[in-house]
Amino acid sequence: MNRLKIDISGQLQVDVFLDGAGPWTVGSSLDCHIPIRGRGISRKHVELQRIEGKMRFKDLGSTNGTFRAEEKVEEGVLREGDVLRVGSALLRLADTATERVFMKPLPDNLRLVSLTSLNLLRALDAEGDPRREFTMEDVAHLVGTFLAEGKAGLEWAMLCGFLQESLRCKGVVCYERLGDNFVLKASDGSFPTDMIHPGLAQQVAALPSMGAFRLEGPSETMHLISIPITYDQRKVSFLGVSSEEANPLLRHQEILPVVFVLCRLVLRWAEELRQRDDTVGDLKARIRQVESGLSASAESLEPIIGKSLALTREIETASQAAPTDLSVLLSGPKGSGKELFAHRIHRLSKHAAGPFVPLSCASVPETQMESELFGVEGDNNGGGNNSREGFFEKAGGGTLFIEEIADLPVMLQHKILRVLQEKHAVPLGGTRARPVNVRIVAATDQNPLELMAAGKLREDLYYRLAEVVIHVPPLRERGEDILLLANYFIQVANREFGKRVRGFEEGAVQALRRYTWPGNVRQLQALVKHLVLMSQERSLSEAAVEAVLERAHPGGGRASGAQWDLPWEEAYAAFEEEYFRRRLASHRGSVTRLAKDVGITRPNLYIKMKKWGLRPGSD
Repeated sequence: MNRLKIDISGQLQVDVFLDGAGPWTVGSSLDCHIPIRGRGISRKHVELQRIEGKMRFKDLGSTNGTFRAEEKVEEGVLREGDVLRVGSALLRLADTATERVFMKPLPDNLRLVSLTSLNLLRALDAEGDPRREFTMEDVAHLVGTFLAEGKAGLEWAMLCGFLQESLRCKGVVCYERLGDNFVLKASDGSFPTDMIHPGLAQQVAALPSMGAFRLEGPSETMHLISIPITYDQRKVSFLGVSSEEANPLLRHQEILPVVFVLCRLVLRWAEELRQRDDTVGDLKARIRQVESGLSASAESLEPIIGKSLALTREIETASQAAPTDLSVLLSGPKGSGKELFAHRIHRLSKHAAGPFVPLSCASVPETQMESELFGVEGDNNGGGNNSREGFFEKAGGGTLFIEEIADLPVMLQHKILRVLQEKHAVPLGGTRARPVNVRIVAATDQNPLELMAAGKLREDLYYRLAEVVIHVPPLRERGEDILLLANYFIQVANREFGKRVRGFEEGAVQALRRYTWPGNVRQLQALVKHLVLMSQERSLSEAAVEAVLERAHPGGGRASGAQWDLPWEEAYAAFEEEYFRRRLASHRGSVTRLAKDVGITRPNLYIKMKKWGLRPGSD
């Protein structure tokens, strides 16, 4: 057995153990036995093979050639200590080490009969004391959460969160390998992209074996963990960053079998759920079209997806308010998902068995608004009857969702207030009041306080509608949710168009995160649908994303675009607000971690947060 020491661009050192006779191909293609991603490395660059006890090498027709001692060579014998230069990588044959960098591929052959058949080892901490054993209850909790709440396409984020907690990582990212490309599936926590840039991360993700690599940074030393998992001919790599001094894989070896088993279980279940959703989704779509004419892709049927602090707080508020009789006012920009919140409140309320009836005040002419709301009571003169129900009657026993409440004529606002207070309404042309039994959820994309100051919203109606106020944040404040949403929309579009797109390449993800999303979640969904419809590949590239964004919003939406035309004070204020909003969200609301990260004191940070209306989370 020989050890091949690989130095990749002076950034990453990897030991690969060559056991047997080979041959082993080295190159940038992920199909190689030893994949190396770097400048000047051909897809299949050089081949190593042990012949009669000697390690021989042969250039495979590479573009830039193979060099030994700065001399270009086609083939020869590689002895211990010899160095080959392959593009930006150096290969050196060394003696066999007693401690292998890569762990044996035991989990690849691990089969689980039942959860209780997996015995977990209790590892020791640095002082020799036993640490907490990772129990089967922990595994069962994650599996139960996935089965109860998981949806196909979101399993990657759940697994990243599991790995972050179980391996004590600062951050975790997940890549899927598609040919020679990588698709970024999900991330969790704080992954230091400034120290571990995408090229280096992808190089580690390309390695076929599990390993932990020590990285020396300007201010700290950390380990980069690589855990590749193959299932159903799909190859996925999880990368985690740990600041522990000892090798995290050796320190947490008791959890590694669970990691492999659980990842494969969840990914397999997710695939089965996806297939089930495809079938059930098609059946539901046909039923909806036949019975009510609804579109198969009606946005109101989508779930609320996200893990950002700004969103999860509002979801919790909606869940607590739903079972009550309190009126709810939803605020937030167009396309942010206010109707999704209204649906959630309806489904969790005591009115869930009744209808959910949306009314957009902006789409109804002012002259018809009263009859649309309260209905019309006609007579039978001439043999006809022009009576019809209003929206309050249509929503009887259910929820009336009044969109764009600011567009409601002021003259009608007093009538609606009386309906809410007295629980009855008189139809237009009628003399007798009819009982009203509805839950009101209202929404606006404008500032309610400014509307009241301008006389467009009655103060008494506002306080009657706003017993609970929920602010649905714009997508630009939910940076960590963009990849989650985009991957979910890919699954929806795949099902709609019969495609098999797997995800976004890393450059495409960065393009999505740079964009400011003036159309919010609705714009992101439209973008993904367009990309999936037009794509002929299994992954979506940065060029494809940029082209669609530019065509939809020429010259706009870039995070740094419009600010160049502002006066200095306005531009600085806009940047400062966006900077602290994003950084606080990335630290999940932790003021302590944010202050340490950006290098300012907590009191000064609180002053800036108060200035921009930012709220801390749990430290």
